[in-house]
Amino acid sequence: PPKQEKKDQVYEQRDVKAVKGPPILLHNEKRSIWDELYVELCRMPLPQAVAWLTVFMGGTVFFFFFIYAFHPSGFTTEGEDGKAAADYVDIFLFSLSTTTTLGVSPTEPKSRLNLLVANLHAVAVQMLLVFITGVFFTRLSQTTPGIKASKFMTVGQFNGQRAVRVRFVYQTLRDVLIDVRFCLTYQHLVKLPSGERFYKYDNLELMRPEAVRSQVGGTVVHFIDESSPLFGKTVDDLDAENAIINLSVFGSEEKSMQPVNFIHDYLAREGHIVQGMKYVDMVKRQDGRVIMDHSKLDILQPEVEVSKPGAGADSKNSKNTASEAPSDEAPCPTAKKDD
Repeated sequence: PPKQEKKDQVYEQRDVKAVKGPPILLHNEKRSIWDELYVELCRMPLPQAVAWLTVFMGGTVFFFFFIYAFHPSGFTTEGEDGKAAADYVDIFLFSLSTTTTLGVSPTEPKSRLNLLVANLHAVAVQMLLVFITGVFFTRLSQTTPGIKASKFMTVGQFNGQRAVRVRFVYQTLRDVLIDVRFCLTYQHLVKLPSGERFYKYDNLELMRPEAVRSQVGGTVVHFIDESSPLFGKTVDDLDAENAIINLSVFGSEEKSMQPVNFIHDYLAREGHIVQGMKYVDMVKRQDGRVIMDHSKLDILQPEVEVSKPGAGADSKNSKNTASEAPSDEAPCPTAKKDD
């Protein structure tokens, strides 16, 4: 019908306008400023969070002080010097006392305007205290282990097969997770026969996707075989399709049993995915102690292909994990690649 054709034409025009419009940044969903502020205060170091909260309290004191200062005659004094009106010091002390909820000051509002502002001041202070209490309660009730991932993801040979590897560490020995799940998600642009493009998400099968207990850190490994979405692709191919590989770690903190999640993105166009390189070993033994040097987390070295004749194993028995305290320089059996 004519109406339907006109409707389809409008939809087609809208699609054209959307394509010709300004570029849209992916992963750029904006939350409100209060959500961002609350999250940042919960994540930043405790001394820094305390400093910011102190600034908010001080800002509240001075903000209402300047409002009160426009009408100083609207305050009374209780001093013995016989002053008819409060001075600026008395007004500042009143603003400070109201903000800290102490309620004791050398003056009090007597005009209707100042009394109205004082009540608004009290309501604002209550909302601010609820905000501050929520930040401290969140920080004290959730002990989130510090997890840090390498800046680079490597694509190269591992145990005789082509594999994707990425490693991460826990920043302190006290950080222990239980019932842990590891995930690698491959995001890439796909063009349909109709010409439409959309982001496709593929889960990469891991060597070991789960762990009962995880401490120190580990390396997540995905073997690139014929069943892998990355089979036959190079780093340049990933760059062309604007690929992003997400590392996800989910688990529970051992003592508090609080849920913990960590996500890190590796963007092909930003050079985060490198080929023909491997991680430098972080583990060394010194005076009978095992030391993990976190400063080497992002250091890479060129791969050296080493062939060991006579070494053979079925690669299907070594499919896909995160191994504790990885050591790339440690000897491992060489497996032949499946035909």
